[in-house]
Amino acid sequence: MPEINQLFFSEKVEKAIDKSKRHIVNFETNSEYAGFFLNTGDSSEIIWLIGSSELGVNTDATPYNFINEIFKTKLKAVGHEGNQSFSIYSMLLANAGELENTPVIILVSPGWFYNKSEKGTSSPVFIEFNPKHFIDCIANNDSDSEYRLYEAKRLSEMFDEFSNPTIAMKKLYFESISVSNSISGFFSYPIIKYFDAAFAFDHNKIKKRNLSRNSIISENIIINWDSLYRISSEEHIKNCNNNWGIEFEYYNTYAHGTKSIIRTVDDSDNKEFEDFVMLVKLLKEKKCNASFIVQPINPYYYENASDLNSMIDKVDSVITQNKFPCLNMWNSDSLTYDKCLLKDVMHLSSYGWYKIDKFIIDTYKLVK
Repeated sequence: MPEINQLFFSEKVEKAIDKSKRHIVNFETNSEYAGFFLNTGDSSEIIWLIGSSELGVNTDATPYNFINEIFKTKLKAVGHEGNQSFSIYSMLLANAGELENTPVIILVSPGWFYNKSEKGTSSPVFIEFNPKHFIDCIANNDSDSEYRLYEAKRLSEMFDEFSNPTIAMKKLYFESISVSNSISGFFSYPIIKYFDAAFAFDHNKIKKRNLSRNSIISENIIINWDSLYRISSEEHIKNCNNNWGIEFEYYNTYAHGTKSIIRTVDDSDNKEFEDFVMLVKLLKEKKCNASFIVQPINPYYYENASDLNSMIDKVDSVITQNKFPCLNMWNSDSLTYDKCLLKDVMHLSSYGWYKIDKFIIDTYKLVK
């Protein structure tokens, strides 16, 4: 009875959207932006930059500041620490109808692929970026069965970690069980049908959005990159008291001249890479105007950085084989590594961000 439902299950009133917001940290504490995710702008396109902890480095050179201050076409960033491939995959799958021609940049951190992060996105971070109606949308989407089943498989692997799984999560969990073998499928079938009925009752409807997109505006703007690189690199060097290219505050607090070891697993056991492959496949099939940036780590601090070479080569290969533009900044050789790229051991300096700004501007033709 709609009247009873309205009495006990009133809809949550969303906060107004601040369209000038440049960095959406997550959708759990910024729920009003979940429905805005992947939208186009009012008069020009929006470029979406998705990544993890590096997006918290808020400087004049960070793309959501540099590009937004100069160009009519705006850039919005989504992410914080731990927002890895499966979380991003799920966010995009829930909004698959918006992906065609949408400019999306994936900022790939090498840190996703080692030191236990290779197990994939953690369940708490997943929840932060995938609110209830995102999972509802995936569970109710029959047109993308391959991608929905991968979502179901990965959710089933972390299902016990969710304290209060939604009906849609339960439905996907039993779907994953049902395809594991025929016996499981036989016993899971009535449970899935039960959740189908419950889901139809509970389903939080997604507002249908206009799929037409605005164009990226190309402007007559001259940027003196050589000057920006020189000034930012000189400033970075001033802030370093060591030969590793690490700013003194971080070096004095954390590094102290002590090197670190990367703990890797066999590439075939790297769950994060499996998630990444599916992410790229989804972007390719949905004809997304996607590009990728592979960040570096500091090979002076990580003495066995080369142990990650084969994995980064595979990441780069998946991107290039699918013909997506890619800025690969990876370099495990301390003899040729550019010490000005990072402010610490894995987060970009202003100099590093300017390199990325140029890649974005060139790739999406913001300048005529």
